Amino acid sequence: ELYNAYRPTTLNVWCHENGKITSGTATIIHPSGILLTNAHIISPIQNTENCVLRSWNPFNNIAKFKTLYIPDQKKIISGTNNLPQNDFTFIKITERIGMHGTSSWPYAPLSIESPAFTSGESLFIFSFATEFLSYEISVKGIPLLFSTLKIKNFLTIDDNDRDSDALILESGITNQSGSSGGPLVDANKSIVAMLSFVGSGKTTGEREGIAILVSYIDRVMRREAGITLKEFLEINGNAH
Repeated sequence: ELYNAYRPTTLNVWCHENGKITSGTATIIHPSGILLTNAHIISPIQNTENCVLRSWNPFNNIAKFKTLYIPDQKKIISGTNNLPQNDFTFIKITERIGMHGTSSWPYAPLSIESPAFTSGESLFIFSFATEFLSYEISVKGIPLLFSTLKIKNFLTIDDNDRDSDALILESGITNQSGSSGGPLVDANKSIVAMLSFVGSGKTTGEREGIAILVSYIDRVMRREAGITLKEFLEINGNAH
């Protein structure tokens, strides 16, 4: 039931620019076609016309998109070399590919309130992992992985020590390239976090993951954009 609910809302970002392939995961979070994904996927792309959004089962190129908002990427998580604090971005569908009509897009609900998690708790995750796939297979269609990741610990990213900003996740099959942007879903079937980084290691069993919380994204939006995440979606969902 959960897979069937998230399969049409979880899309593969596929870009071919300057001879380089960029692939990641994004989730539709508003019926107007607004998606949440990682800044490190979108910010290096010079022209999103070189990109498509792809679905799985059935595999199709379904839409083109534009960048809506990328927060400040200069702030780095303390103790890391280059991991940005605000590794998220919003993109919006601008054009359907091979589809007609103006009906709204299927979307996944966000849980914006700070969640009360415990270590050892499992969350569901969806992602388009590509690291162990050949280029030929990736072009033909990347399978949508559906798995679980356990919470190992909690991480404070910014100067606010009162709230957890991110989750440190135990090893799992989705801790690989291409899974960035994958939604983490709780028992209420809502997105509570987004996978942003995976650790080093030859196998996924040797890697931990870091996922930023939706509640942290909301705090960043309040601080940098001056509006809540909910307000941002309402404003940009109504804009053409």
